[in-house]
Amino acid sequence: GYANGFNMPLYYSSGVYFGTQETAEAVALYLKQNLNVTSRVQGIQLIQLLQLIGRSAHDPKAEYVAVAGLPVANLPTPLEGVSLAYYGKSPFSLYHNSELDAVFEKAAGLLDPAQQAPLIKQMMAIEQEDLPTITLWQYVDVYAMKKGITYDAGLHGLEVVYLPWVAM
Repeated sequence: GYANGFNMPLYYSSGVYFGTQETAEAVALYLKQNLNVTSRVQGIQLIQLLQLIGRSAHDPKAEYVAVAGLPVANLPTPLEGVSLAYYGKSPFSLYHNSELDAVFEKAAGLLDPAQQAPLIKQMMAIEQEDLPTITLWQYVDVYAMKKGITYDAGLHGLEVVYLPWVAM
């Protein structure tokens, strides 16, 4: 904890992921109770959050702490998720590790997912050592279809039902 405590912003993306506000409020309570850190919980729209991340990624004095969803699990390949969240040259990455960047660039130069897999595991080991993000939960979308309607799911990188794949 911090004997004298301090104040900090704690952002969450509003209107995108169910439960994000409640998670941010729980995190704020935990930080206050266990670390004496007072968080100013503030919901902002996704576009504003992305703009804040973009500005913060290149400003070493930026204050950015957030409960935000990363669409890593919903992307067509794990390499795309690593690029978004952890590749230091990505415009939205707040994490900078030259070792991970070098492994990423090697993996990005390969077309075969089987050859990329051990490199992705290596990147995740580096990330877990530094722990720039903490996964609190992963939601699962559940869809129900009316009888006579089918949905053939495929890879599209979206977190929604892709309407061209719905049939009657």
